[in-house]
Amino acid sequence: MSVLGVLVAAWLVGPQGGGATEAAALKKSCDKGAFADCLRLGSMHMKGEGGAARDAGKAASLFKKACEGQVVQACLELGRLHRSGEGASRDIAKALPLLDRACTGGVGEGCQDLAFLYDAGKEAPRDLGRASQYFQKACDANLAPSCAALGVMYQEGGRLGKDPAKAAALFQKACDGGQAEGCGRLAAMTAAGEGVAKDPAKAATLAARACELGAVRGCFGLGQAHETGQGAPKDLPKAAELYGKACEGGEARACHRLGLMTRDGVGVTKDVPRSLELLKKSCDGQNGSGCFELGVAYDAARGVPRDLSVAAARYRDACTYKESRGCVSLGTLYAGGRGVARDGSRMIALFADACTLGDPLGCSKLGFLYEKGESVARDLAKAKELYTKSCDGRLFGDCYSLGKLLERGDSALVKRDDVGAVVLFKKACEGGIASACYDLALRTQIGNGVPKDINQAAALFRRACDGGDTRACDKVKRR
Repeated sequence: MSVLGVLVAAWLVGPQGGGATEAAALKKSCDKGAFADCLRLGSMHMKGEGGAARDAGKAASLFKKACEGQVVQACLELGRLHRSGEGASRDIAKALPLLDRACTGGVGEGCQDLAFLYDAGKEAPRDLGRASQYFQKACDANLAPSCAALGVMYQEGGRLGKDPAKAAALFQKACDGGQAEGCGRLAAMTAAGEGVAKDPAKAATLAARACELGAVRGCFGLGQAHETGQGAPKDLPKAAELYGKACEGGEARACHRLGLMTRDGVGVTKDVPRSLELLKKSCDGQNGSGCFELGVAYDAARGVPRDLSVAAARYRDACTYKESRGCVSLGTLYAGGRGVARDGSRMIALFADACTLGDPLGCSKLGFLYEKGESVARDLAKAKELYTKSCDGRLFGDCYSLGKLLERGDSALVKRDDVGAVVLFKKACEGGIASACYDLALRTQIGNGVPKDINQAAALFRRACDGGDTRACDKVKRR
């Protein structure tokens, strides 16, 4: 063989021989009880590196030996193999104590694996209490995904109880560790002032970081900032771009916002068919607002032929996804038998659902039904309770209705209360209810429940007349 041939052969054999020598040396030391070398050799066999042939079974045997030799990182690796079934029997009963041993020995990944396992409840019975404990240990080991997951638990409440401040602190730690979801959730909390001081500019910065890290939640939040001009310069085309990115990534709320902008030609070219596609995608992603707007389109024939049965279906979806406007709209369809069979009981239930979700209009419609005894037994006390909620929700017509209930005192459960009625008439009048201004003017004219003041009464009559109350206009003409 030529000198060149010898050199080439040596070059080809050299690294392999060296790798094989390394693996052989590790095996020799492992056999002598150097258990850290068992772990190292097992890792080489898992990857097929360092001159060790890829052999998951051999790796599992080496991890087992190292774990028994108190190398807890090896317990983690063996536990993971028993979860996956690669190189070892797929056996969660064997995996759990191995992962716990790793966690107890200070390997944060073992705690994190157990936390997500118990949180998901697929491989073992769901146990949120144990999951939270393991998440805490993993977070203490600076594993950002566990900090974010524990933050979600405190944000949403449940077993741990709702604690926005603790959730925000955990999201901050996760975000500092480069965890995109932590940044995104903290951005939303900072924008709303939930658990932390409200700071739109900081929220936008956090949202931008989350978006850069790949969290579509962050892209959505940054889009909101640019759409509203809160925390970032108002830039509708930029907002639409960010919503588009988030929507493509599966953020249903972004599909909804982009759908509205596309429908109305705000920041993007107006394109009604495209807007309907976006709203459908939002609805398919279980965003109630998207379902509601899609229902409105079919209800009002906006870009599609009117189809009340489809509208009813989309309103039903919206209500299911906790969008109260969907409950109210579907209840209204049941009231009139439009697109669905007339059904008073279903109407009542839907208005009640909307009211429970905090929608003043749902409380208002239900209050009216209880006051009049339509589709439900007349119950003025219940009507009073519901009108109070809707009045507090700035439905000033209901402030007036509630005032009339107190003025009349129609039942033992709703006693006459002139003072309370006057307060409500004032609130309703200031809210633009002409009839309330008229009733308040009558009382002011004669000093009934309020100080007598002819000039003030005249001003109230004029205000009521300007608001369209013909009775008040007659009073003004006579003066």
